[in-house]
Amino acid sequence: MNLLAHPAAINLRSLLRRWPLVHRALASVRSLFERGYEDAFAETMLGQILPGDCVWDVGANVGLYTVRFAKLVGSSGRVVAMDPSPACCAELERLRASSGEWLSVRQLALGDRDGEAAFSMAGGDTGVSNHLAHAPQDGGLSVRVARADTLVAAGERAPNVIKIDVEGFEGEVLQGMDELLSRPELRAVFIEVHFAQLAKRGKEMEPVQIVERLRRRGFSISWLDASHLAGHRA
Repeated sequence: MNLLAHPAAINLRSLLRRWPLVHRALASVRSLFERGYEDAFAETMLGQILPGDCVWDVGANVGLYTVRFAKLVGSSGRVVAMDPSPACCAELERLRASSGEWLSVRQLALGDRDGEAAFSMAGGDTGVSNHLAHAPQDGGLSVRVARADTLVAAGERAPNVIKIDVEGFEGEVLQGMDELLSRPELRAVFIEVHFAQLAKRGKEMEPVQIVERLRRRGFSISWLDASHLAGHRA
């Protein structure tokens, strides 16, 4: 077993990330020894994408990864960029115009239900920390929420690779793709686990549940750094 994926190790990491002084110290050490935050995550994820693949960029923001995915899959592939922010989707549409018709933009948030939810834009129109609201008063914008399984049933191409960055709503996204996670063409899932946001929501055990959910669907888990995990079809 990968020791970093053990429940006790995940719980310890969650505790440390909620302890501000220790968290800052860990961040300082990381900055000294890592080439850059997310480097291992990005390299591992991009290395999994093949020409002709379908990639879902869930929580695409303004397309930092989206455009790189589009170059890798090529015209025979498909990239589906999903984000609930109108401003982010406007930026993604501009990328689509220059990247090719194989890039699609969906203005929505993935979740564990189909409907609508409040969306907090405290970080600005395109802020990377924007998220579905923890409570109705947290967000003034109403956005569409959809289950991944619903989208696939309606005709959306099932992905080979998924990237998820949704600021503390990772668990809900995975709950909404229960059938999708069992599909053999899905080779890899990459997730940024937002320990602090999960703790604010009283979901300290969610990282353990995320790992176990992926394992039950046949994925082997590795932590690429303190916040990013990769699930590969075993």
